[in-house]
This record gives sequence, C-alpha cells and structure tokens, in this order.
Amino acid sequence: MIYLLAFLGVMVPLAACLGYAAMHDSERRGPRTASAAAPAAPRRHPVAPAPPTCPVSRERQVWIESSMLWLVKQFGLDTVRRPVALPTPDFFPVPFSGERREIRALLTRVCKVMQVDPLFIWMRLFDGPDTEELSRGEARRFAVGLYLRAWDFSVISLDRMDAAAPAVLAATIAHELGHVRLLGEDRITTARKDHEQLTDLATVYLGMGVFTANAALTSHHRGPAADRPEPGWIMTHGYLSQSDLAYALACCCRLRGETREPAWAEQLKPAPRRTLVQGLAYLAHAAGADDTGKVFPTAGHYRR
Repeated sequence: MIYLLAFLGVMVPLAACLGYAAMHDSERRGPRTASAAAPAAPRRHPVAPAPPTCPVSRERQVWIESSMLWLVKQFGLDTVRRPVALPTPDFFPVPFSGERREIRALLTRVCKVMQVDPLFIWMRLFDGPDTEELSRGEARRFAVGLYLRAWDFSVISLDRMDAAAPAVLAATIAHELGHVRLLGEDRITTARKDHEQLTDLATVYLGMGVFTANAALTSHHRGPAADRPEPGWIMTHGYLSQSDLAYALACCCRLRGETREPAWAEQLKPAPRRTLVQGLAYLAHAAGADDTGKVFPTAGHYRR
C-alpha cells in the first residue's frame, strides 16, 4: 500500500506536466490547416500591353496624313472608297507577252481605275538600259516612265523592257497617270518640291496602291527571259518607301471605314502587309484615345 501511494505520488504530477506541455505546444504550432501550411502568394496584376506605334517616323507620318487630307479635298471621299485594283490574273490582258497592243490594253485598264480618259493618252515605248549595261553599273538610276503634256493630250513614255514584269509595268503606268491627274489637271506644278512623292501617294488614293507598294522594292529582271541573270537586282521603284506606301494604304482604310485588315491585303507582299496591319492597329488605337473626332492623329481640323 505504501508503495502504491508512492508510485501514484510520482506519476500524477508527471502526467500533469506532460499534458500541460502538449497543450501549449499545440497552441504554438496552430491548427494544421491548408491555409496555415504556406503563406498566401501576393496577387499579381496583369501588365497592360504596350500601345501600337506608328510604323513610320513622325516626319513621314505628318506628311502622309496631311497629304491624304489634301487628296480628299481634291478628289472627294467617294474616290478613295471605290474598289481597290489588285494584281490578279484577270487584271492583265491575256496573253501578255509585251507586245505594243497588250501594253496599250494594260494602260487602258489602269486608266479606268484612276478615272482617266484613255482617248487623251498617247503612249510611246522606248528601250531602257539592258542587262549588260546594268551589270556594268552604267545605269544606276534610270527612268522607267516619262510624262509630257501636249495641248489637251498627255504623252506617256514607257520602257518596253518592263513588260517582263507586268505588275511593275502597271505601277509605272499608274505613276505617270498620277501626273495626268495632278499636273495635267493643274492641281499642282513641278515647282512643288514633293510633287513626285505626292504623285506616288495619288496612285494609292486613286486605287492602284497595292501595285505601287508591291513594286516599291522588287527583285527585277529586264529583257527577254533568256538574257536574265539569276538572281535579279533588288531595285527601288518610285519615290516613296514601301513603309510609306503601306501606311498610306492604312490611312486609305481609315477613310474607307475599314478598321480591320481588308480582304484585298492578301495581294500585298509580306513586308508592306505587316506595315499595313501595324498602321491599322495604330490608327484604331489613336482614334480611341482621342475624342476630338480627327480622322488622323496629326490632322488639324478635318473631321468626318
């Protein structure tokens, strides 16, 4: 009995101490729940994408947009909203081997697009530098088309060697007909320093922009197929860069009410098509950010 009482005297205090320690250890650790197992991660807010930028420099943007508004005043909005000419097979005379009558038929088709009466257009063909002259570097810059006004008629001279690339020839014809619409109709004079650039821009406004943009930078062969070296020369064509022309096409889309890439953009070469898409995105963003009603970001007081 004495031993039992001694045993209980030791074990009861020991059990009390162990219970007290276990209770306080549980309080320190806290409840074993999922929320206490790991601290909550800080909430991250999504980063807004950078706004689209204009694909041309500020200087070129101002010139293109202001010149577009000048063309609106000259030719009206109905002109730019007409169907866009495309370099599809049905645009070119069939067959097209570069004969004079075929070039004349092509000129007539471009006249129809640009609203020029072909009866008042005289066509002259000349032979520009051939493959051998180009390979020797004797013709680093040469005319592929010429315009001359004669009384009530316009004389357009074309390099017959360009008939090897009908789409490029069509772009040349468009540029010369641009002279007819601007110089021939007394809208400008050659005293204007940018008259050649403005003529290229007019081809865009008057419906031939896809041809002009595609031809601005092209691998170009001259002469009969048997005489063409491989590969051809990469040549610039016209007076505006491919980026300028593609942004001008985006501005035309804005005037036409096209906010997304139009179906006809499939006929553009990859580089100008990418610029067109970027230009459309930029113009759409600029229109949303500016509630003044301006049709172009740098436009002064022109409104729809």
